This record gives sequence, C-alpha cells and structure tokens, in this order.
Amino acid sequence: MNYVKFNEWERFKWHYNARIDRLCVTIITNVGEAVGQTLLGKVNLNEKAFGESYFTKDDIDCYYEFMQRLADLSFSYDEKSMIVFNAVATRRFHKEMKPVDPIFRTFSCGKPVEVGEVVLAFPEYTIKGSGTPKEADFLVVEVDYVNRNCYLMQISKDPIVIGETAKDKADISIKLGTCIRLSFDRVIRPSALNYELIKTLNIA
Repeated sequence: MNYVKFNEWERFKWHYNARIDRLCVTIITNVGEAVGQTLLGKVNLNEKAFGESYFTKDDIDCYYEFMQRLADLSFSYDEKSMIVFNAVATRRFHKEMKPVDPIFRTFSCGKPVEVGEVVLAFPEYTIKGSGTPKEADFLVVEVDYVNRNCYLMQISKDPIVIGETAKDKADISIKLGTCIRLSFDRVIRPSALNYELIKTLNIA
C-alpha cells in the first residue's frame, strides 16, 4: 500500500472496516480520500478502535520517532510507512496482552528498552527436527517500566514459527505485524550480540 505523504495530520483518521476486518487509516486530501489498511483485525482490537478517531499528538510523535528509528534499515519508503502505521495503530488500539516470556530465551542483561528501538528475541523452542530457531526482529511500540516489559511488533517479512511449546505442544506463528509482550530480559539489542553470546546461542 502506498501511503499518501500529507502533512495535515488533523485529516488523518482511524476507523474499523468490518467488511475486510481491518483497522484502517484514512487520509483526507483536497482531491478525495486515500485509505490504507493495517494488519490489525477485530480479535486484536480494544473498544477504542470502533468508530472514527483522529490522529492524536502521541500518534504523530510516534510516527516520526518510528520512521527515524527505521531510517538506516533496508526497507523501502513504502515498507517503512506500512510498518510505522501498523506500529502506531498497535500502540493505540491493540488489546492488552499478557507476557509470553516462557517461549523466548532469557538474557542476563535485562536492560530497559525504548519506544522505537529495534530489538531481537530468540525462541526457546523449535519445530521438531528444524534445528536452532531464527531470531525474531521486533519494533518496540510501548514500554511498561513498572513491570519491566514491553510490547513488540514483528517487522520481518518472514514468519517466525516457534514449535512444540512446553505448555501446549503447539506451533506458534509470528508474522509481520504480530504484537507480543515480553519482559526486558527476553529481548536484546543487535549491538549486544557479541561473539560469546553468539557461541552461547549456537548460532555461529
């Protein structure tokens, strides 16, 4: 989806489209309306998502923050726009979630992260016979410093499948736009992946 570049933020509004089961963003221009879909469906939305809501100052600030954080990554402008609009929507309209810590590996540092940071998380379990799981790339969309955890949105195009979890023996697929909640000690900044850590994770 090519999102329209338009600076009059008061003309940006959120609304849920039941026909396609997606939260959408509408941009009102002088020549009509442009509508973009997010990846959020009804099952993930809180009650604030139903009806029309215009962009807030927090939406705008987060949009620029997320775009700046993604600036040096290898995404096209359209891909960055799609990721960022989904991140802003997730921050404002996603249902509250419980942490899913048990299915991700623990790191000793456990340092707080910041909104807009790109971080990694390593699944604890693999699909049977698949070997070491690939890491998941997430954008931090919200931080709860009191409980030392954060909301993360997957930004990789390739789904991450976590297999045979200890609790239910089911496969879990984390796709582009999927939101999860993890404690600080389950995520790590890419810069912290030094040689010793790589050896520990067996991903060398």
